[in-house]
Amino acid sequence: MTVQTDITSKDLKVLGQHVATGIDGGRLMYTLLIGSGMAVGVILGVTLAVTGVQLHVASLMAGLLGGAFWLTLFSRLYMRKMAPAADSYVLGPRAVSITDDGIIEQSKKHESLFRWSSIRSVDSVGEHIFVMLERNAGIIVPCRAFSSDAERDQFLAEVRRQTSAEAT
Repeated sequence: MTVQTDITSKDLKVLGQHVATGIDGGRLMYTLLIGSGMAVGVILGVTLAVTGVQLHVASLMAGLLGGAFWLTLFSRLYMRKMAPAADSYVLGPRAVSITDDGIIEQSKKHESLFRWSSIRSVDSVGEHIFVMLERNAGIIVPCRAFSSDAERDQFLAEVRRQTSAEAT
């Protein structure tokens, strides 16, 4: 079975979100973020109370807002620097084929065989199928590449069958 698709920067962004949030939709990440923020706040409050230092709420808020702005700015610059070039092998038209040996992904600039043993999971997330090869890398197959839901389901079933057969 071969599927023809065209990977866009939006597809790549959805893969990044899937990797960042994981299977639980990011609940663990957000819990850790909020929990660590509360812990830092408690530590700061106790430290200020023990040392007798006066806390100026306006200064604290300005510092928090400035820090959030700074972090947002640098994360956006970093994301822009990490984005693939428009003419790279990551974006653009490609064919994804299921074979007895594994999954072959072909574009004008590359051809890769991913053996069944290299596939960690197959995730159907919204309008995408992600064949995960590593925690942060996978084959993107947008659902728009399939002519029907039945074809998409057949693709998913075959990949899952092959990966489960490899595991046994």
